[in-house]
Amino acid sequence: MPAKISGLDVAFPQDQNLHTFLFSNPLQNLPNRFADEYPNHTYDGAPIPQQRPILVHDGTGAQLSWARLKADSLRLARSLQALTGPPPAFAPSSRRPLEPIHAPRTTVLMHIPNGMVWPLVALGTVAANLTVCPISTYLSPRELAYILAKARPQLLFTTVGAEGEVPLRKALQLLLDSPPSDLGQVKAAEIRAWATELARDWDQAKAARLEKSNQIPFRRRRVWTVDISSGMDYYGTNFDRNGVASAHDPRDWTHLLLPPPGSKAEGSIASLDRPAFTPAPMTPEEQQRRIAFVLWSSGTTGQSKGVLISHRALVSNTLGIWDSNPHFSGSSRGSNGGGERWITLAPWYHVYGLATVLLPTVAFGTTLIIPASPKFDLGYYLRLVTRYRATFSHIAPAVAVALRSCPHLDPTSPQSKGIDLSSIAAFLTGGAPVPVEVVRKVYERTGKYIHLGFGTTETCSTAQTAGLGLDADACGPRDELGSVGMPVPNTEIQIRPLPGTSQEQVEQRREEIRSMSRQARARGERAPLDPELVGEVLIRAPAVMSGYFSGLSSETHSALDPELTQGAFTEDGWYRSGDEGCLDANGRLWITGRTKELIKVKGFQVSPAELDDLFATHPELIDAAATGYVKDKSTGEEHVLLLVVPKDKSMLTKEREMHELASRLHTWVGDKTAYYKWPSTYLFAESAPRNPTGKLLRKDIAATKGHTVDIAKQSRKAASPNLQAKL
Repeated sequence: MPAKISGLDVAFPQDQNLHTFLFSNPLQNLPNRFADEYPNHTYDGAPIPQQRPILVHDGTGAQLSWARLKADSLRLARSLQALTGPPPAFAPSSRRPLEPIHAPRTTVLMHIPNGMVWPLVALGTVAANLTVCPISTYLSPRELAYILAKARPQLLFTTVGAEGEVPLRKALQLLLDSPPSDLGQVKAAEIRAWATELARDWDQAKAARLEKSNQIPFRRRRVWTVDISSGMDYYGTNFDRNGVASAHDPRDWTHLLLPPPGSKAEGSIASLDRPAFTPAPMTPEEQQRRIAFVLWSSGTTGQSKGVLISHRALVSNTLGIWDSNPHFSGSSRGSNGGGERWITLAPWYHVYGLATVLLPTVAFGTTLIIPASPKFDLGYYLRLVTRYRATFSHIAPAVAVALRSCPHLDPTSPQSKGIDLSSIAAFLTGGAPVPVEVVRKVYERTGKYIHLGFGTTETCSTAQTAGLGLDADACGPRDELGSVGMPVPNTEIQIRPLPGTSQEQVEQRREEIRSMSRQARARGERAPLDPELVGEVLIRAPAVMSGYFSGLSSETHSALDPELTQGAFTEDGWYRSGDEGCLDANGRLWITGRTKELIKVKGFQVSPAELDDLFATHPELIDAAATGYVKDKSTGEEHVLLLVVPKDKSMLTKEREMHELASRLHTWVGDKTAYYKWPSTYLFAESAPRNPTGKLLRKDIAATKGHTVDIAKQSRKAASPNLQAKL
């Protein structure tokens, strides 16, 4: 029988647009279920102060208040809807599952890094019932071209110069030259027509800027820019009284804060207490079906998949995060000065940064600190925590590993001077596993626990479980240490044997995990107490995705890719996480393995099949196969290993030639994929492990005999990599 556990049933608004919900003070009158242990986990009926700083940029000192964020996002909503036209109409559906409402013509693509502008554009888009399509700024033109072809957005936001406009325009040119033919029902002719029209409007807008002309029609201004290269402070001295950047580039996003040309409001200025736009109310069915975000997740099929996330999913997820973190304090109580203060690290195009950090920030009235530079520096981050007296720390798995032994937490080291983590309640990490011993060691050094977040893009967050109980006896056995906790509200988790698994195999795996757990606990290590059935972790919740995007409009076809979506769910509607796990005697979830082949590098998902296909095109290789492997078991960090079979097999006996080919391969891949997908080890072999039918045996790659060349240090610049060869 399957093992199952459910979170509490907690009511959430089912008739609101996501923007309306976030700015409705949704926690103002929410009862505190943890009043005895956590009396500050309440708002006591008090609203979020209108002038509370929600976004603070540590580099420029710019601040954006809760009221200004709401007002300016609604000003943007007014202009965005004028540019795209009305969103797809809602009509009740008789289909089960319910058909998602989404169309490329009302999609707003965001190709910008974390900063003051990102939340404004995203929130303005959802307020207008349009769809946000955020993407990584690290993607290569080839990767961008695929997403552009699939999403075909009506509007694009990018940064000025080499990091934004240039790669995005190169990607568009790739589509003009050779539209992809592997997008299912999306026809190459449709992609080419869209790309041609966008290129025309883009080039004419650029020409108008150079000629200092403003003649291109408003509806044809489809590419809007954000200037971060000049250090512009969009919420400081560079704003005029209307909120338009003084640079006055006609393509600058701030023009969207003004009433659209020809509108009744043109020439007027919206005050903070008189909204420029009012989000339309929703029925429960519309909230469930209308898509707020399309996020991009790499799967085992190779290319990125568009994950359709509804307004309902994000509303439910946000309340679940509050209700499963009783140490969060409300806006007016507590010794921390009122409310939460967080440092944002994870990119907001990633589900961890978006659904676990950014959106809850608005609903909770959190003050969110944006680091001066997206380049991570541990010492700088810890000093930010100290300076702003952060109340909670959202970190990446690699940061958790670094905290275990970094000198910044060693009182005898000069680097520890001025660092004080006493203000934070705990850490949260998600996106990849963290070894239990790392959690234990960090607790010993800091007195703070690391919550191990569990979830996926498809489940809307890395917080589908509630992590550790901070009020547990620190001197006790801490049986939950190393688990990912219990389900958040409105979430069910079930452990079910994989299809095709015999009862004998199920029992064998359960006994294997039980034996390993008993031995680990006998050594004083953390492991599941009396684990139950071991199998695939299944999830059912309002926060689970609506499905995968087909690339088509719901106005004329189905926005749902039926084949991909069907493969992600069981026949009875449970989402298949791809993780293997078990429940312990106390009902906590432990992850014991992975049923899918995804590689997780520093929280990012890497599809090995995508790398197989890419390296197979290299002229010096006849075969290539990628897999994940752990270099150092003490850290648990996963890396990409690429097995390569060179055309010239004589080099397999020549270390220098293999070293040189590895260098060429690493340089070659540098401008074709995001940096986290680059292999860190190249394994030179006679052949890749395959069965008699030719199917790749990915689990056997790492054990294949051959010669390895390690990349000593990865960087975002692939030129002149530092390589180390070893047998």
